[in-house]
Amino acid sequence: MISGLDRFTGRSRVRKAGPGDWRTVAGLYSALREVENETMNADAIGRYCLKILSSANHVVFLLMQEDTVVGQVMATEAVGDIDERFLSVYGLYVVPDYRRKAGVNDLLRACAEEARSRNLTSCEFILAPDNETLFYERIGCKLAGKVYRYEVTNEQQDVCG
Repeated sequence: MISGLDRFTGRSRVRKAGPGDWRTVAGLYSALREVENETMNADAIGRYCLKILSSANHVVFLLMQEDTVVGQVMATEAVGDIDERFLSVYGLYVVPDYRRKAGVNDLLRACAEEARSRNLTSCEFILAPDNETLFYERIGCKLAGKVYRYEVTNEQQDVCG
């Protein structure tokens, strides 16, 4: 479980971002937008990131390698059609030189733990391009419509394989 704001795994560490991290979050979010061939004004990205970092319904986790932020994942609490509350996970980005399974797993595990701590029923990952669907299946997610869903239980689970 994440204790306070930090969780350590080997040499990587996941921590919950706060409003003071908005520039870092905006920089990584801009890089993600570029990968997805979407452009957004830098000022608009900054305002958006500051807004979500100040909201109780949103959470951003940062992946640290020593003192360097090398990745992030964003999530928001949402309500489904039948009043089912879940954590909608998006904005997963890891700097290319640091893309290794453990770091991504740590970010997604932090989301599952956050969902569990909020008494939510699941994490839902926005459907990625076809070449990433196998990744979601390998970590135990099931396709539910246009999203991948990971069911959250009260038991401690190895979320990502």
